[in-house]
Amino acid sequence: MRTSKFDFRWISVLAAVLSLSSIIPDGRLMADSPKFSISNDFEREETLLPGIESIIDTYNQDYRLSWSETYSSRLSFNVDFELEMEDIIRSLDVDEKTVTPSFEISATGLTWELSYFLQDNIIYTNEFNTARRDEIEYNLDVSLEPFYLPPITATVQRLIDLQPNLEDKVEDKYDISTDYNFLELLSVSLALKQEDTDDRFVDNNDSHSRDWEVQLSSSQTLTPSLKLDMQTSLNGVRDETLDNAGTILNLEQDKTFDGQIKFTLDTFPNFTSSLELKRIEEFVADDVENSIDLSAEYTNPIVDFGNLTETVQITKTGNSAPDEQTDQLKTSFGIKLEGDPYRYLDYSVKYLLDFGTLKDALDSANSKKTQDDEFNLSFTLTLQEDISLDNSFNWAVTREDGAQTSSSKTFKINGLFEGEFLDVPNLVFTPSLSYVEEKDFVTAEVSDTSSIILGFLYTFVLPPNLDWSVETEYEWEDSSGELTNGMTVASDFIGELSSLPWQFKFKETSNADFDFSGDEDTIWTHDFRVTFSRELTPTILFDTDYEYNYDSNGSNSDKIESHLEWGYRSTSLALGFINDRIFEEGLDITRTYTVDFSMDF
Repeated sequence: MRTSKFDFRWISVLAAVLSLSSIIPDGRLMADSPKFSISNDFEREETLLPGIESIIDTYNQDYRLSWSETYSSRLSFNVDFELEMEDIIRSLDVDEKTVTPSFEISATGLTWELSYFLQDNIIYTNEFNTARRDEIEYNLDVSLEPFYLPPITATVQRLIDLQPNLEDKVEDKYDISTDYNFLELLSVSLALKQEDTDDRFVDNNDSHSRDWEVQLSSSQTLTPSLKLDMQTSLNGVRDETLDNAGTILNLEQDKTFDGQIKFTLDTFPNFTSSLELKRIEEFVADDVENSIDLSAEYTNPIVDFGNLTETVQITKTGNSAPDEQTDQLKTSFGIKLEGDPYRYLDYSVKYLLDFGTLKDALDSANSKKTQDDEFNLSFTLTLQEDISLDNSFNWAVTREDGAQTSSSKTFKINGLFEGEFLDVPNLVFTPSLSYVEEKDFVTAEVSDTSSIILGFLYTFVLPPNLDWSVETEYEWEDSSGELTNGMTVASDFIGELSSLPWQFKFKETSNADFDFSGDEDTIWTHDFRVTFSRELTPTILFDTDYEYNYDSNGSNSDKIESHLEWGYRSTSLALGFINDRIFEEGLDITRTYTVDFSMDF
């Protein structure tokens, strides 16, 4: 049945009045002095383009009235009424006015909490043949935390969108959940969500959806060396599209089970093993995935060499679906030796071997045996406090059915030289060298890349509160015979003077990118910013900020922003001005004037 578009608005207002009158029969809730606040702000934005002038005025008003009463630790009430208004007046477009009244009442007890919220977002515009629009929302929230019983949280929400001849829609949402821990043995979580949409303007466009989930989890220490972790969840989703009579036009649904259990065993020091069983089942898609994961790790200290760690992992995964029937067994062996045997050296050596078998019951051509080998060596030489070298080498090979499919090699050296070693105390030199080779034996493609990067960072010695640093980085690269080289220069200059009545800060940043290959033009960027601020009186503060940005591509701009703020107790007044200019083909100017006022009673 299609109800009148405005019936719901009157029903919402009547429900709010009845709710308020039912909890304050003797007027005791209003005994305390109410709190009243006002917040108003005005903003004018002027945009000056070649041949075009646009002015947008925005005026915001916010009025709030609230009461609160606490009878005891077992019972308290709170009531809030708020009225927000926004007027937008445009010189080149339609005007718009938004009025948003809202009402909220809440009550809190020892083991419960109840709140009711009502709001109507009313939108007016002077656009031709556009009627007023109402976006009505009201919520009922209930939270129960009884002693020795699971807590319950429930929300009932209704959203109404009304605009004659354009919109007539009602949305109902329900949400209920609970989360409880039974004697720290088992955690249970339940959640149910439902949404219904009644579209009274567009035919056959109603919808109904439901989403539910059940989660169980437990973490127990069975013995001092044996631990059990269990997590499981069952969730379902159902989305329906309905016609005006409630007949299902389209249905999408899914139900999934996800469960895993893991045992962790520490039988003696430095040895850890685990067994994990996992199952994921999608009932609608008839898709099942099972896996078993067994792993063990042993770490043994070696005198003067560090720690030797050995790992083994066996994983079995099976997939069962109408279009997929696979079974995979994978075994991984790893060994790692790391430590810092000498004062100037720390290192790490790793080797990992993975091999497995994949069986495809539907397509035997996809069945295969795989093997991955990887070796990694890294070490750091610290010759003295201001000299260090980081070195690394990585080698990896993949095989299928015994034949190599790909391989890679990577070699890197990163250096750090600073301080007195260079006989320039404030200079830091960071050279790096890298070589990468990749081979694809299936396509017979080979690629190799060599690169050298030389970085310099110099910090000037200046008086206190002044910092200036210049950083230069040169990069040369040969990628399969294609040479590129370039340089980047960056400068940062920061200063602050606070001993004067005026607080003065500035920052200058410059950057230049040079491409010596001749493919790209040199790009310069420059950013300058300066800020002045002063406390004129204990209650008046003034600040000005100016910023200039330069780009050699022609995108240049500057911006000046000033504020004058006055505040006394619970009252404040702020004036602001922004002038934003962009220098491109023509001069684009945007000016913004702001006035903010707020007061609490």
